[in-house]
Amino acid sequence: SDPARARLFMVDEIATEVRVLDVATGSTLAPIPVAFPLQVNVAAGEGESVRSALVRLFWDVRGQLVMVRIGRTDANGVIVFEDLVAGSTYRVVVSAAGYAQDRLDRPLVTIAPNQITVTSVNLRRTDDRRPATVVEGDTVPLPDAGRAPGTALVVSDLAVDPRTGLLYLTGSDLQNGHLFVIDPDARLIVHDWHVPAGVGDVVPAGDGRHVYIANRPFSSVSRVDSLTGEERASTIVPSWPEAIVVNAAGHVFVASLREGRVTRLAPDSLEIEASRELEEGVNRLSIAPDGVTLLVSNLWTDTVTALDADRLTVKFLLPVAKSPRAIAVDPVSGSLIVGSAERGTVAFYRTDDYTLRRSLALGIPINDIATVPLPT
Repeated sequence: SDPARARLFMVDEIATEVRVLDVATGSTLAPIPVAFPLQVNVAAGEGESVRSALVRLFWDVRGQLVMVRIGRTDANGVIVFEDLVAGSTYRVVVSAAGYAQDRLDRPLVTIAPNQITVTSVNLRRTDDRRPATVVEGDTVPLPDAGRAPGTALVVSDLAVDPRTGLLYLTGSDLQNGHLFVIDPDARLIVHDWHVPAGVGDVVPAGDGRHVYIANRPFSSVSRVDSLTGEERASTIVPSWPEAIVVNAAGHVFVASLREGRVTRLAPDSLEIEASRELEEGVNRLSIAPDGVTLLVSNLWTDTVTALDADRLTVKFLLPVAKSPRAIAVDPVSGSLIVGSAERGTVAFYRTDDYTLRRSLALGIPINDIATVPLPT
């Protein structure tokens, strides 16, 4: 959410764009693309267009070429592949009846943000007049069957920097992890930084420049400069860091799902300051309105644990509806909001005595909760 501008940003788990909602009016604004077209022009000799050429896009995944898109050129020798994630790289392989593409002429193309990427392939004539067909192992039917799942961005998290209004988006494709820095007003990707695949939560550090990023498979938390993409600090935390939150003092709290542990890290250096073992399944974090209480939900024990933010000692345990996938604290009412998978329950608790105020059964899967105060 972007409370200062009353906007809400939404993405599918596999996404080619960020959707934007004006909360004040309920209207949908123009989406922000994170995937863009690739145009391949196929010619021979002195610019002769090659129609019906078979064009395939391959990824190099750990030394193995994996075909991810396929299609044929039109009468002008052109094909456009839509919705390719910015920063992803493809090897372009072309075949056509009466033509051949030399191996050294197979271009390696990286998708540029905010524009159409164009590449040209020049074929040489041959005596082989057999029509180009899909070779053994190519399982995508012709014509182009659309986006293969591997070419999309598997999204991890979104966050708005309150100082700059910039939007941070983390996710991974089969090749790379991505940290997109987006200008929502211009609907442009300002930076696309490659980070290790497996990135998760992203949280602004509070200085308008740095962000903290969790990496689940590497069990790490990093401090990254959003202007340069440089990793300033990194530390290993207990297994599967599922969530990050930063308090007013700048301390970083990490919930590790597999080890059921909450860890507090020092600002900037990310040195481990304190750690508290709870139970496996801790998955979401929030700071209570008093600023000194850390709220931790557990996906498997159906509880929210309140910890003292300084000592990480347990204050109390709050039973909630089954499978609490999301928690948030509303800055206006001060309510703790818990979203649970059981019947899509959304429950509102007071944060002075943590009594239940009301509960709604929405009947839909709940993955996250964002609060956006309406403008007065």
